[in-house]
Amino acid sequence: MAVKKEIKITVAITLFLLLAGFAFYQANHRSLNKIIVQINDVSQQAFITEEDVLGLLKDDSLLINRSLAEIDLKAVEEKVKQMPFVAECQVARDLKGNLLIDIIQNRPLARLIRPKGAGQYLAENGQLMPLSPKYTARVLLISGEKANGIVGDYFLTDVQGKEIFSMLQFIEKESFWKAQIAQVDIDKNGQL
Repeated sequence: MAVKKEIKITVAITLFLLLAGFAFYQANHRSLNKIIVQINDVSQQAFITEEDVLGLLKDDSLLINRSLAEIDLKAVEEKVKQMPFVAECQVARDLKGNLLIDIIQNRPLARLIRPKGAGQYLAENGQLMPLSPKYTARVLLISGEKANGIVGDYFLTDVQGKEIFSMLQFIEKESFWKAQIAQVDIDKNGQL
């Protein structure tokens, strides 16, 4: 009696493993059905759209004529992260053959106004990002002679830049100061 029970359990486990292996094989060797893009924080800011992401990947060799198993998810993530308004990106695939792209937008903390150059946004992560033709964020303005010299990762590496960035974060968090201060002018000596 115990032997029959062990045989039944062994057969059930074997069938389960075979079915799971077959489902896994089918899912990975299926062709790409469609790309589904999910952008978080769209209600607040519309710097990037689903069309932007699909346009970036439209003719990409990472996706053309490849099965789901052949698509390098990490490479697709890195390509999407190169877009200036993307802070985070996660790429996955589902059992229906869809490529799922989940994006978190970069959020601006302030806007640099430069009389001698193009304006930029300062993101919450300290990176500079270009102005968007699609959306203008209502954020603190930074102007003055020192604003012309702010490039690259100034707010992450320069001592004075870190101090200014810390002050901007404080203003953003405190509702009273956020309502009172609309613009910060930085002179050539870094005085506010």
